[in-house]
Amino acid sequence: MYAIAGDMFRGSVIDSEYKGVSTIGIMNLLGPDVATIGNHEVDYGLSHLLFLEKCANFPIINANFHIRANRRRLFQPFYIAEMDGMKILFIGIITEDVLAQAKVDELIGSFVDIGEAAQEVGNICNAYNAIDTFTWQLIPINNETCRKDEEMEQFINHYRVETDKKYDRIVTRFTNCLTHPARNQETALGNLIADILCDSLGIDLMLMGSGAIRSYELGPVVHYQNLVECLPYDEAVYMLQVNGEQMERMLRRILREEAFEGEHTEFYQFSHGMQITWSRGKQEFETLTLDGKVLDKQKFYTIALSKFHYMNMQKFLNISLEEIKINAPPRVLATSYRDIVEEYMMMNPHLSSEVEGRLIVKA
Repeated sequence: MYAIAGDMFRGSVIDSEYKGVSTIGIMNLLGPDVATIGNHEVDYGLSHLLFLEKCANFPIINANFHIRANRRRLFQPFYIAEMDGMKILFIGIITEDVLAQAKVDELIGSFVDIGEAAQEVGNICNAYNAIDTFTWQLIPINNETCRKDEEMEQFINHYRVETDKKYDRIVTRFTNCLTHPARNQETALGNLIADILCDSLGIDLMLMGSGAIRSYELGPVVHYQNLVECLPYDEAVYMLQVNGEQMERMLRRILREEAFEGEHTEFYQFSHGMQITWSRGKQEFETLTLDGKVLDKQKFYTIALSKFHYMNMQKFLNISLEEIKINAPPRVLATSYRDIVEEYMMMNPHLSSEVEGRLIVKA
């Protein structure tokens, strides 16, 4: 059996250019028995996902994604497959991460919600509670078990020929390869991107989502395809005003223990001027300065976030939009942060960056 546990979309310029339609075509050729949705299935918006579901020749299931008004499910909740006389029940479940991404869809994002996963699974399993015995074997994916599919190769090349015309051009050349090895630490590539946006937008601090940087390394020669794959989420940038007390609270949320214990949390790359030394043991800042000065709890600072993080400030940064609006109305500074990065790189060749100790985390 072939089941897909989500995240079919994103990761390539072909998928980004055709907004998942090409990927659904590839999936139709692969012929999975069943698939469920992950957080990247809503990258192009909920309405587009529902369109892509109609393009699929296989069932896409989910049991706990609801329309808030009437609790109606958006997808078929489960799928029962039969193999060798045994029935196998598949149930699709999503987490809060998917709901966070869905909020970016201003058209219908606020009208959906997720149900309690355990309850949804329990309701379905109560109706199909027969359990059989079985044995299984893990089959590795290699050249022997998964031989090259010529028809699939031709199908992908059909799209690649078109995307190469647009994406196979050189944007810039760095002095060296820049890396982004982990999300929960300062990185050279993260520093460069945060600095470019900070300087271009004229703000005090750029909080660049670490997870929005999708490449482990970039350069030294940067093709447009590399840049798009590195920054696939082409989002708007919002400017907020926060005082020193609010900024410290936001940073504490970013640096909570879950971020260093393997849980999925949102982490950020900080633009130049930020100096943080955080003690995990004491749960306190040993150093917290901006542009060489201790944060003034009463002073207001301008910070910028991408739309995804702006729409989820309460969860990600422990501050509400209502509280932000008391300080000053948020503003859209740019409709595409990737365009800003591309333009800056084109106009400033031979860029370099390194880990400077902007964020030091002690045990």
